[in-house]
This record gives sequence, C-alpha cells and structure tokens, in this order.
Amino acid sequence: MHKASLAVAAAILTSLVFVRSAAADQCQAITEEQAWLALKIIKGSDRTYASYCEKCGDKEPVVRRAKTWVVKKEGETRTLTLNGKPVDLAYTYFPMIHGEFWNLAKAVGCPYQGSPDTIKIGAHKKP
Repeated sequence: MHKASLAVAAAILTSLVFVRSAAADQCQAITEEQAWLALKIIKGSDRTYASYCEKCGDKEPVVRRAKTWVVKKEGETRTLTLNGKPVDLAYTYFPMIHGEFWNLAKAVGCPYQGSPDTIKIGAHKKP
C-alpha cells in the first residue's frame, strides 16, 4: 500500500507541474503573423516592454528594453525572443500612456486566460 500511495503522490505532483507549465506557455508558440506584429509593436514602443505573470509568482512587473530580438521558427509556429529569451505574449506588455501597459497577446490576437488586459506601472521610466 505504501508503494501505491507514492505512485499516486508522484502522479499528482507530475500533473501539477504540467498544469503550471501549460499555464505559463499560453502565447509563446504563435503564428508567424502574430510574431512579426508583436515585434513591430515592441519596436514601435521604443523597444520597451514589461514582463508580468502573477500566477507564476511575479510580485510586480519588470520593465525592460529589447536590445536583441529574433523571430524563431519552430515547426509550424514561431517564438518571439527578446534579449535572448523566448517570451510568452500573454505575460508581456507594451507601454501606452500614463504608465499603462497593454497585453501584447491581446494586441496580436492570441487567446489567453488569467492575465490582465492592462497593467499600471507607476511613473514609466525607460530602462
């Protein structure tokens, strides 16, 4: 019976890890059109963007400036890479006005759940 309990616990832990990683990868694999549009938006915002994933444990948004960018082809999908790291558009925001940042996934039409459409970041300062 002890082995069965361990097997059940392992199965539950594995499923929780899968759910967490699935939740964190909503709009990382995107269409070519979405990837290029996302890049155009980031470049148009003076290469400034914010990363924020509350359900991943982020306490507050982090504002960054894209110094490098690549649209990588991965099979039939694309991934936008900023500063050498792939980004999930569901947790990536671009600046508008008065410290408000808009969700990049929404802007390019990638469906997502659990992320705000906009976030407010104090007095916006360029990184």
